[in-house]
Amino acid sequence: MALTLHIHEMMRFITLLTCILGALGAWTKAQGAPSPYQGYVGDVEAEKSQRYYEVYLFIPQKPEPSLKELIFNPLSQEFKEKYRERFGGLDTESITYRSPSWGGASENPVVLEEETKKRKAFAEYMTKRLMEYHVDNYMKTQPQMKPVMEVKEQIQNVKVEVTKEVRANIQYNFAGNVVEVIVDNPWCDSKLALEMDPSSFGPTDIQETRLWVSRSLSHSLRANSNVAMTDGIAAADLTRTFERYQIATSMGLSSAFNDSGTSPREVRYLLGFSHTF
Repeated sequence: MALTLHIHEMMRFITLLTCILGALGAWTKAQGAPSPYQGYVGDVEAEKSQRYYEVYLFIPQKPEPSLKELIFNPLSQEFKEKYRERFGGLDTESITYRSPSWGGASENPVVLEEETKKRKAFAEYMTKRLMEYHVDNYMKTQPQMKPVMEVKEQIQNVKVEVTKEVRANIQYNFAGNVVEVIVDNPWCDSKLALEMDPSSFGPTDIQETRLWVSRSLSHSLRANSNVAMTDGIAAADLTRTFERYQIATSMGLSSAFNDSGTSPREVRYLLGFSHTF
């Protein structure tokens, strides 16, 4: 009797399992089961009606630089920095060269002549620096000129380690006839320049000694100062940038600390505003 009961239970279990498997098979077929033959299609006619198109991928090419970009662009940033060092971030003397119709231009012929000489000297420096840069690039492509370039680079760059944190990089600028001592340290940005006769080739008597010291006080605030020892002029300014609006404001002061010098003996209060496009 017990054996007959077990057989009936097994038969019911097998019948239930067969129904479940049958229902699952029917549902899978209705959903579109994948072909058991991998790599083959289930409908040849549907495949024949499909259309395929070739897609060509091209790597965008940069446009060829113009002659102006090849000549001036490599040194544009250097010229901007040299201009700021020579005439300051707030170049108040540039007002002398604005249109006379604006009025208010300086009529002092001595000041005008002096400023004209300074800007003429800077233009001559730019011309000589451009020639030096492109001649150097040409010489670097000539194997026979390699020893000459190595000697020139050794003269132009001398590195001295003062301490583990302080290093001095001594650079000689042939175009401007200037020796620059850049002090690399963790506290501030500083540079000392010994300016000689720019019209002479090679070192001469020092005409001016300039010192620049600057430091970032925060992400958007920077303090700058510079001193011309021979001329007896000291200047300092505070610049704040607003990156969100791409603008910057500057406030500064310039004063003479010697009774005599090449620049007028005066005190200047400077205020500047700039916008980057």
